[in-house]
Amino acid sequence: MSQPSIAIFINALEKGGAQRVAANLTDHLYEAGWKVTLVTQYKLENEYVLLHEKEIPRVLSDITKQEESHVPGFYRPINFRRRWKKLHDIWAEIKPDVILSFLGKNNIMTLSTAKDLGIPVAVAVRSDPAREYADPKLRKLALKLFPTAAGVILQTQDGVNFFPEDIRRRSVVLPNPLNPEFMTEPFEGERDHRVVVVGRIDKNKHQSLVVTAFEKIADEIPEDYILEFYGDGSERENLSAEAARGKLCDRIFFRGVVSDVPQRIRKAGLFILSSDKEGMPNALIEAMALGIPCISTDCPCGGPKVLMKTGATAEEKVEPSPNDHGDSSQNYQDVSLPEDKGNLTPNGILVPVGDADAMAEAMKKVINDPALAQKLGRNALRVRAVYSPEAAFAAWEKYLRSIALMY
Repeated sequence: MSQPSIAIFINALEKGGAQRVAANLTDHLYEAGWKVTLVTQYKLENEYVLLHEKEIPRVLSDITKQEESHVPGFYRPINFRRRWKKLHDIWAEIKPDVILSFLGKNNIMTLSTAKDLGIPVAVAVRSDPAREYADPKLRKLALKLFPTAAGVILQTQDGVNFFPEDIRRRSVVLPNPLNPEFMTEPFEGERDHRVVVVGRIDKNKHQSLVVTAFEKIADEIPEDYILEFYGDGSERENLSAEAARGKLCDRIFFRGVVSDVPQRIRKAGLFILSSDKEGMPNALIEAMALGIPCISTDCPCGGPKVLMKTGATAEEKVEPSPNDHGDSSQNYQDVSLPEDKGNLTPNGILVPVGDADAMAEAMKKVINDPALAQKLGRNALRVRAVYSPEAAFAAWEKYLRSIALMY
């Protein structure tokens, strides 16, 4: 039997968690024999590079400068209609067996433009749905159109529970595939006296919480401990200024965007995620896969909570339920981590969102207790069983194939 055809739609392949999943999945499906077309609104200079960029067709869906309307007072609706029709015509020409769309507005546009073509659409929500669909108009459209999707892909059970029953019936939790670079041999030995934070520097990531917590414990941890930030973003200047004003300006460093993150952080003594909201954070999964002791805020929609629990629980599974498109078992994936009933040490430490005191206490606890840090790091490796490229890609491919074959 020949492999199905698929169109993968995302705004672009700029650096970000959803974009990384889309790029890696595009390459994997091509290597597995699928006929893959990548559809993006536009193409940027600093994007993830596909391994098979020359072999995989890429189609741009945004209207060109020449196609834009400039009619005063009417250009917005006219241009929207032109974008809508262009994407509709792309689907009509490609005629894939299934369309996979990533992220907020893209999901709405895909469901709308493919509606009359009979092509099944799977939409992927890559953050906390309450955040990704925070805009009232966008949320209203999601609640209206998601019940027409062949599948709604989320990252946690809490994310599934955000939606009403008619959407939950079509929902599935699928794991984020790890970048293979983070599947190297875990470091064994005395770790560097470094606390590392990796990711886009913005208000939601709330990295200022880490700076505050680090300053609180400076006198209670080894004086050679430093704090490093890897990444860039809208809040970098403010965060850098905040660090410079503090008493630890000579112990806080901003490394910027680097291409060798696994090598840079592999020996770190502690990794921290401080976000207010997340889906299933790739940066945290990657740090855990390297065996680094990790602390995270217990942010909605529950990704860190799933990753850091000891063993599997029913809460970490999407319960199967009847749907309109065949056997409900096809819409069920077990994303539980392996259970070790003989080891009561968790996979990491959770602290309340925005709580600098709790973050400081957790940091001090891990830094000053090497035995605990070692256990946390070893337990963190459990994420490899679910989020390794082989396991995660197999889950995605099985699910997408089930949708393609139902129609």
